Amino acid sequence: MKKTIFIWLVSLIIIPAQSAGVHFLPVIVDSNKNITQDRLFNMAFEVNPASILVGSAYDSFTITGGILNYSLDRNAELALPFMYFTELSGDNRDHTLILDFCYRRFVSEYQKGFYINAALRIAHFSENNDTYYVEPLSGEYYYRNNRENIMKLGIGFGIGYRLITRHGFVWGVSITVGRYLNNLKSSSHSSEYSFPSYVSERIYFDMELLKIGYAF
Repeated sequence: MKKTIFIWLVSLIIIPAQSAGVHFLPVIVDSNKNITQDRLFNMAFEVNPASILVGSAYDSFTITGGILNYSLDRNAELALPFMYFTELSGDNRDHTLILDFCYRRFVSEYQKGFYINAALRIAHFSENNDTYYVEPLSGEYYYRNNRENIMKLGIGFGIGYRLITRHGFVWGVSITVGRYLNNLKSSSHSSEYSFPSYVSERIYFDMELLKIGYAF
């Protein structure tokens, strides 16, 4: 009788909570494992405030962040990290937009801890290049300013760590190394303008330490 009453009380608590959109872990995950989290989150967003500070030191605006999804696979993180850069002064006014599509598989359980990362990158660079031009009749020469738009595709792999508190605070650290598959002879881009990403003609290197966010 006491056992039946206990089961009814647990049902009265869990069923309304689940209908309200709160996802709880099962009471027993495995006989050899401990519960590491009492709530599962579906989505999260994060941003790196340090990228804004560093970009402002070079008269530019830089922001890095990401959108995270956990609803499709509780043992993985489907992430859409991004980086946007634009110059605020000078004649070049270069622009950079980077989007990564990441699948991060957790080594531990339930959407936190160490993970292995596989990423597909789409990068767009828009920059001004001075072209040397010679007038055919007069022989006079000058530099002509041309804007070049470069689209690159790349793949990368890395490792990282994700922390999600029970109140939804999100913090992560990651290292990713990748290679571009096209436009390999295009001009390089300085790492100081694309913090915290290093971007060159053929490779890219991302190291994130200061991304913070909120899960819901």
